[in-house]
Amino acid sequence: MSALPFDLQTLQTWMQAVLMETDTSQRIEDVITASEQQTSRERFHVYANAYQARLVDCLREEFATLCKFLDQDVFDGLATAYLQAHPSQSYTLADLGKQFPQFMSETAAALADVADGESESDGTGTQFLVDLATLERLYAEVFDGPGIEGLPLITPDELKNIGPEAWPQVRFEAAPCWRLIEFAYPVHEFVTACRHGTEPPIPEPRHTWLAVTRRQYIVRRVSLTEKQFRLLSLLSQGLPLGEALDTVAASCEDVDAFAKDIQQWFQEWTTSGFFLRIRQINAQF
Repeated sequence: MSALPFDLQTLQTWMQAVLMETDTSQRIEDVITASEQQTSRERFHVYANAYQARLVDCLREEFATLCKFLDQDVFDGLATAYLQAHPSQSYTLADLGKQFPQFMSETAAALADVADGESESDGTGTQFLVDLATLERLYAEVFDGPGIEGLPLITPDELKNIGPEAWPQVRFEAAPCWRLIEFAYPVHEFVTACRHGTEPPIPEPRHTWLAVTRRQYIVRRVSLTEKQFRLLSLLSQGLPLGEALDTVAASCEDVDAFAKDIQQWFQEWTTSGFFLRIRQINAQF
């Protein structure tokens, strides 16, 4: 180390800036001394290369199914390009892959011939890869984020205690780990199959709606119909139940069947831990 008066915090800040290539004002030679075998820059790049390799390894773990599907060499190339475009800037590696699905979407041209059996012209193969990356990122966010463990949740029995006159104005407060998402492919089935050790082919495109949550520290997903997805989306925006139901019912061909399904849906969603509590103006249940 040179004789420059760097305290530990200053040195750490400089090291991070140089690794992220955001600061070149202080020469490496002025901070790191050379050895008999290596120059200052060679010594620095030993650490820099190990740091880069660790970040790529973290992305492999988070996007394990995508990595296996693409082949590790192909994935590592994408991961390296991603880190160059979006260098790590958070204290936690949990944020490292946050922009990776968007990066995959933006580099669609480079991915066009990766998904075998799909047309390069219509982009469906690329969309499968983007959907896959998006789902794996969502699983990671739900797993690492706040959950419902230890929190009191609404139960199906409590729903029965709400009078019919109160239902139109109730609002549902979603669990902090609950997410809604839609895909062009049933990527959740593909991920599950891969995690069970099979090597499934790319599934046929199929509009897919999912609710993803976490219970007892296990990430779980629930397949939804389009009507269920629309209703839950409206409720998640804070709309009262009556207004949300009217909106979805307006596009239903069979309103009576829709009305009969609603009670069962809410029992299932409540059991699955979608909601923390139900609120009404000037009241709490």
